[in-house]
Amino acid sequence: MLVAGYFLLGLWPFDFWPLNRVDWLPDRSGLQFAPYGLAYDPTSLSAPPEPGGNAQMTAVFTVELWLEPQPEPANNVFHILTIHNRQLPLDFTLGQWKRDFLLRGTTQPRQPAGKIPEAGLDNTLSAGKTRFFTV
Repeated sequence: MLVAGYFLLGLWPFDFWPLNRVDWLPDRSGLQFAPYGLAYDPTSLSAPPEPGGNAQMTAVFTVELWLEPQPEPANNVFHILTIHNRQLPLDFTLGQWKRDFLLRGTTQPRQPAGKIPEAGLDNTLSAGKTRFFTV
């Protein structure tokens, strides 16, 4: 009985079924993400073999995003979208660093600072301005 009391007090007011904060757009195809939303597809991105018999795996896809950025994050990269496929060596991440839009390839375990492959667009994300990106 005492152990049950500890669990009840220790987990209170823990929500075992939190809201996901992802909704279908009402007027067109697409998803709307509130902070910390998650979309999951149980099928992996296709990774067709490269011509010439190269065994290295690649995935080919396009991401289109309408973004209305949040105010500049304080001191970390804010992850907008991360695509993970355990069959590929890198996770693909789109993020925001201050007013910059970043494309990153990250691995687990994480790389040391300065070793993360990334590219970006400077001064493209301003709070309150909606932008369209195709990657």
